[in-house]
Amino acid sequence: MECEYEYFAIPGNLKDYLVNKDKLAKDIATYFLARLQSMFEYKNLPDTIESNVFDRFVMVNGISCITDVKDKLYVFRGNLGGVQEVYYRPTRFIISNPHIANGFTKEVVVLGEEPHTGVLIRNDTEWIGMLPLIARYSYMLAENYITLRIADINLRINALLTATTNKELAAALQYLHDIEDGKLGVIENQPFFDGVKMQSPPSNNGSYLTQFIELHQYLTGSFYNEVGLLANYNMKREAIGTGETTLNQDMLLPLCENMLKCRREDLQKVNEMYGTNISVDFSSSWKHNQVEQELEVLATASELTSSSKPSNTSNFTPGFTPDSQLTGSDNDGDGKVGSGSGQLGSGMGQPESGSEQPDDKLGDLIEEEATRIIEDLVSSDESSEEINGSGDSSESEGEEDEVLEEKEDN
Repeated sequence: MECEYEYFAIPGNLKDYLVNKDKLAKDIATYFLARLQSMFEYKNLPDTIESNVFDRFVMVNGISCITDVKDKLYVFRGNLGGVQEVYYRPTRFIISNPHIANGFTKEVVVLGEEPHTGVLIRNDTEWIGMLPLIARYSYMLAENYITLRIADINLRINALLTATTNKELAAALQYLHDIEDGKLGVIENQPFFDGVKMQSPPSNNGSYLTQFIELHQYLTGSFYNEVGLLANYNMKREAIGTGETTLNQDMLLPLCENMLKCRREDLQKVNEMYGTNISVDFSSSWKHNQVEQELEVLATASELTSSSKPSNTSNFTPGFTPDSQLTGSDNDGDGKVGSGSGQLGSGMGQPESGSEQPDDKLGDLIEEEATRIIEDLVSSDESSEEINGSGDSSESEGEEDEVLEEKEDN
């Protein structure tokens, strides 16, 4: 039964979304690009620049340019040109946009010694963007989708058909078409049955289908690992341990951190040139991955610090008799207690007074880094102000307690 209401209708032929390879590959690429636009979170962008437009221009083209038009900032796509600077990079960004002020054309100076009239925004340090990576995995996944479909359809066929006449061929094709549509095929007459020959197909089609499913998992997982998301694929066909699920964590963030670094550097130039206060950081799952990895590093460093602290007995001089230290006996007969080889604090057994231990410095650094990470997790300015306010009050109360204690001691 077809849908009565146009609102609930699904336009187009659904089969075309799967059998048309180019359309399928572009659809997969579009979905990948939509997911990647959740990687970064921007604050204080001008009203004339939308974050999704900003990221799409940069990710697809590798570069874009921010410049002002009638005292308003816009992000543009365009082409590089002009003379090369000392490092052989182009110095101009050529813009041609017919939809601003009845046509806007400008050669923006973005590099070189001349005064800059705009800022070049880079997706990465190679200015390549995400499109080559997205296109590679999208097209391979499209090929695998079509292969999976064909293998799935072939599993419905228990025999291969051969025909000797055109009539028999047409009947055989109709039979296969009915099977593809999920219908039961029917042999119409005896000549068809006599002319069409049946042959047994290979018996390992099921294993082929399993291999294609594994390939799909591998391609999908590899793409998400490339862009900083942990999506492990299980090629063992059995249960995997916790350590195996985190094997690829070291390769997750390098590309994403490169992209974040370029955006921060370029947006800082925008802030300096136009007096804005734009900032950018990881968002969504990328933010959680970054925080988790930093906390793991801090935990590992803390464990190493704890295990590297020496025991109390290491502060004593080798050969010293503990009883002489406790009783304060005369060790060398000169009437002086504690002198001689058993004297506490002599030689290498006692650290120098006033010297700060390396373990204490590392512990302070770990504590400071952990505090910084926790503060970054505070999502709103209001919550951070409440935390700071409570911290100030607790600090003032602590100072009052110290003053009272000093008065009591006096």
